[in-house]
Amino acid sequence: MVIRKMNNVLVKHNKILFGIFSVIIIISFVWFFTPGLDGSLFFGQDQSSPNAVVGTAFGRKITNKQFQQAFRDRLLLITAMTGRDSYQMQDYIGSVLFNELAKETAAEIMGITATDAELENFIRNGFALFRGPNGFDPELYRKFAKDIQEREGRSIADFENMVRRVLSASKLEAVLLDGAIVTQDEMNQMAISIKEKFQAKMIEFPYANYLNVKKLTDEDLRNYCAANQKLFMTAPQMRALIVKFPIRPSSAAPTERAILAYYKANEKEFTVNGKVKPLTEVRGKIIQTLKLNAGRQQAQNAAKKFRDELYDAVSADTADTSSKGQIELLKKLAAKHKYQLIHTDWFTAQAQTLKGIGKEPGLVAELFKTNPAHAPMMRSSYAGNDGYYVGGAAGPDEVRPSVPADFKDVKDKAAAMLSMENAKAAAREAASNFMHQIIAQKDSAAASLDSLAKKAGAKVIALPDFSRESISTAKQSQQYAMQRAVRLADKTISGVEEGPDSMFLVFLNGRQQPTAAEKAEALKNMENMLLYSKQMFGQNSLQAWIQANTKENYRTGEQSR
Repeated sequence: MVIRKMNNVLVKHNKILFGIFSVIIIISFVWFFTPGLDGSLFFGQDQSSPNAVVGTAFGRKITNKQFQQAFRDRLLLITAMTGRDSYQMQDYIGSVLFNELAKETAAEIMGITATDAELENFIRNGFALFRGPNGFDPELYRKFAKDIQEREGRSIADFENMVRRVLSASKLEAVLLDGAIVTQDEMNQMAISIKEKFQAKMIEFPYANYLNVKKLTDEDLRNYCAANQKLFMTAPQMRALIVKFPIRPSSAAPTERAILAYYKANEKEFTVNGKVKPLTEVRGKIIQTLKLNAGRQQAQNAAKKFRDELYDAVSADTADTSSKGQIELLKKLAAKHKYQLIHTDWFTAQAQTLKGIGKEPGLVAELFKTNPAHAPMMRSSYAGNDGYYVGGAAGPDEVRPSVPADFKDVKDKAAAMLSMENAKAAAREAASNFMHQIIAQKDSAAASLDSLAKKAGAKVIALPDFSRESISTAKQSQQYAMQRAVRLADKTISGVEEGPDSMFLVFLNGRQQPTAAEKAEALKNMENMLLYSKQMFGQNSLQAWIQANTKENYRTGEQSR
């Protein structure tokens, strides 16, 4: 239904001129700065081909080459907008890029595009890299054009077209956002809902009271292990071959211009009691930071260069692309450059450290994403705590699969799990019997609740009076009970609910409507809140429409690994 409506809306607005356009850049630069991805998402067999299809958007194929170029474009865009290196954003960009390309395709199909005026306005005002003392500096823009031509082989027209596509995708979102309105009746109903107060009780049947309902024998435990074999398996293990590119402070001193630029851009870092420390006091710290940043960039560049060389070697027509072939290429290239090749000990997916490398749980996770039998190399160089890493599984023979554990090793675990299952079942039965007793009491349920609970061995907790808006500030153990209570009619009891420590029920004693003053207080910011909610619905509808018309091969596992 949502997707059908989305299609109708977009067709309807296809030729309508938009009003004032407020630029909304697709990539959110304040979300998760997780290092680790440098853009090579399709490392291995068929995925290594530039022409490999990584997905489709509205019937149009997106190739590996197009995806990789778009990735580099995003890095360039972020650098230009922020004036800083974009290495911290690589993982996030990789995770959202396909969706953003799909939005751009949708905008193009619908005939939605940013005007020349919108493009010029954004370039003049949206990029820190082009900003001088008096605003937009044409000379800085010309220098940027020369730099990307020399370094990337890309013209300034390529850059502007890329920015235009991103802005066009933003205009697509405006189609839905422009239509969101809020009525006075909606605000009144929401105010009442938020401020309404509830009085309720929570009736608990703790698992601890039922842990010894049945004595367990070895036969019981063996049967339990056999019936739940997946719960009692050894952890898979593997060994890896890794080249580490350590992050060390650069030996080169930063320029005075760089020091001053960092000082001006990070004044909050140097502010004490509302006063900014003079540059002379923090100069040393800034130099250390810039040297470390430069060293990090050097390590990243070295890792990327080595990874790219390995990628090209694996992609060569004459290359042995088998697992062992890829591993041999890694060894040869490491020897060629005289890089130390670290052969780790056996480790599980839960390992925090690797011998010869140190504490790198993220690297462990990346290594376990590889397919040692077909595509042993990590999809990209990985940015760790103190270095960048290139490599992967040591080979198909360097993997120990998960197998059923010895009974003696898991006996205690099985006993604890089975005891808890039995306790939960007994607690649920007791709670269910109590619920039916309360229901049978009808009008006298409230008066007899405490006495019946005592007979059943249950614990009654009178919840503090609460409203929907105060639930989030209540004790965590009571929040779910409160959420359940607001859905009940007066003087009724809920079904049996499973909590972390008990089975429980909720009884609603009554509710109280808000006063005029409370309602007026809720209405103060109600319009903006409801408008935001409707806008979010619009964005979700857009996303649903795009997802229904796209297919990302890598994420759905349809390309060979």
